[in-house]
Amino acid sequence: MHARRAAIAAALAVVPVLLFLNKALHIDDPLFVWTAQHLLEDPVAFYGFDVNWYGVPESMHAVNQNPPLFSYYLVLFGVLFGWREWGLHLAMMPLAALTGAGAYLVARRFCAHPLTAAATAVLTPVFLVSATTLMCDVPMLALWLWAMHCWIVGRERRSAPWFLVSGLLVAACALTKYFGVSLIPLLLVYTLLRGRGARIHAAWLILPVALLGLYEWGTARLYGRGLLWDAVSYASGFHESDGNYAAKACTTLAFLGGCLVFPLLFSPWLWSRRTILGGIVFWAMLFAAFLWTPAGRHLQDIAGFAPSAGYFAQVSLWLVGGAATLLLLVPEGGMLRPRGTGVPPVEDHEQDAHATCGTGVPPVEDGERDARITRRADRVVLVLWLVGTVFFAAFVNHYVNGRVILPAAVPAAILAARRFEHARSMPACFRLAPFVVSAVLGLMVAGADYRLAENGRVAAHDTMDRAGDGHVWFVGHWGFQYYMERRGARAVDLSRPNFKPGEVVVIPENNTNLIRLGADIIASTATLEYPAFPGCATMHQASGAGFYSDVWGRLPFVFTAAPPERYVVVTVAPKP
Repeated sequence: MHARRAAIAAALAVVPVLLFLNKALHIDDPLFVWTAQHLLEDPVAFYGFDVNWYGVPESMHAVNQNPPLFSYYLVLFGVLFGWREWGLHLAMMPLAALTGAGAYLVARRFCAHPLTAAATAVLTPVFLVSATTLMCDVPMLALWLWAMHCWIVGRERRSAPWFLVSGLLVAACALTKYFGVSLIPLLLVYTLLRGRGARIHAAWLILPVALLGLYEWGTARLYGRGLLWDAVSYASGFHESDGNYAAKACTTLAFLGGCLVFPLLFSPWLWSRRTILGGIVFWAMLFAAFLWTPAGRHLQDIAGFAPSAGYFAQVSLWLVGGAATLLLLVPEGGMLRPRGTGVPPVEDHEQDAHATCGTGVPPVEDGERDARITRRADRVVLVLWLVGTVFFAAFVNHYVNGRVILPAAVPAAILAARRFEHARSMPACFRLAPFVVSAVLGLMVAGADYRLAENGRVAAHDTMDRAGDGHVWFVGHWGFQYYMERRGARAVDLSRPNFKPGEVVVIPENNTNLIRLGADIIASTATLEYPAFPGCATMHQASGAGFYSDVWGRLPFVFTAAPPERYVVVTVAPKP
């Protein structure tokens, strides 16, 4: 039974990879692919090459603030499929499947509705978009979940091999994305709260700590500084110059509500009618405040464009969604529990002893006391998992973005599923509605991101075809840079731009690290336009959408008629 349900969760997680298998490289994808290609030449000095990513050539170890393990994994698929996009995205299929199955197995230890929790987590917009990228976020989450599963099984069976596998997976998780290091204190707290051999079991965490120490020592020898500590310094350096923590907190709350979405969709099951009515009133008050108060005018200033009433409505809606997510931290038996009993969708309630104590482990001798300890440990680890992710997104990471929200999807989904044990029943015809709405919404956002990536690929080929045999420069980065360089163009060095008459400079309007050319060096210009995805935007400053960085917008995505993507092709004039 559990194997079949885990397979269902895995299949749901693979859907976005299959639907967007030929997605163009996008945002930070090139950094991981370039590193994988370099590994074929030098498998030890993985970041031993330069890249112009921020407008000037720099060493890759200073640019890519992520560890290299995922790039090592990509090498296999790159060699097998010739670095074609569909071949690289095939690499994400087993990782997405492992994430879905891992979410089910972990949820089985914490709630009575694990398939509901796993399906909820993988049908969120943040997962459906992240699974279509070639970045390290989904791989990290997959390793995180399986490391946690192995650790819990090791605790249950008091088995050294399970602890050994878990320790190796924890280290692999942290060497896929540095946020994975936070799994070490999380497992430590969980182990200490469970008691009974806690010190002996916790000692296994020395293994990932030692491996990460070895990585820090090795990278210090290779690059003159340890890359783990360097990534911490990089993130904290941004916040030293950005003290507007209230704005960061509000942006994080809006990203949390939009990226997860299900706390709003599940409201009829989770909360009383009075609480739902209060949420509607709160949303209306926020909407009115954005429209007619100085806070709304301030938002217009920081957004850099004139937001519409529809944009304000979405801001306030996702803020309420973020607040609803944090309300999941309230204990299931608290005052917010709706009256009545019943269980919601997807699966039948497991009528056994371990369902009543919220874990997959049957109580041992001192049943009531053991169940109480288990419930407390389970809730604490879920709360720390969710709160830690949100805190990191708001106050540690250099930008608020959907990628750092992704790890919150699983604990939030499990906490929602735990509330289902106390929720009132709903008509059967409505049980699947939240999952369908979340999936449709997420796939729409993933489709918008696919179109944005595709526009960069098509624009690169079109501009290079127009330029013919002439020398072509470009500004802007992300996937557009990958395709321009593959066709022979060169990124402009912003520290010393040196254009010659007759050369071509391509400038995308919706990109990063751009420059404006003086009128005296422009002989002629041509503008290429590519239609945006109808009705939704994920990275567009003019729309206020910034899924990958809140610098682009205060929402992860915006439902709007986004303007077309524009690329300006400039021919350099002769010198006077």
